[in-house]
Amino acid sequence: MDWELKGTVIVACNCDYGCPCNFNALPTTGKCEGTWTWHVERGTVGETSLDDLNFTVCVNGRERSTKATARR
Repeated sequence: MDWELKGTVIVACNCDYGCPCNFNALPTTGKCEGTWTWHVERGTVGETSLDDLNFTVCVNGRERSTKATARR
């Protein structure tokens, strides 16, 4: 299904500056806790308009395993 989004995102999390999750790395503190809020100025999913949509995702992730590795 085709999709397109143009808008703004505000991110707040418990990682150090330059959140490692944005670079496919493990969270700084071993556990991801954060909130991401988007405002879609223009967007579509298939033929459905997402214009002016606001949505938020909140994460309270599990502690990472000592054997966990980031996927590269």
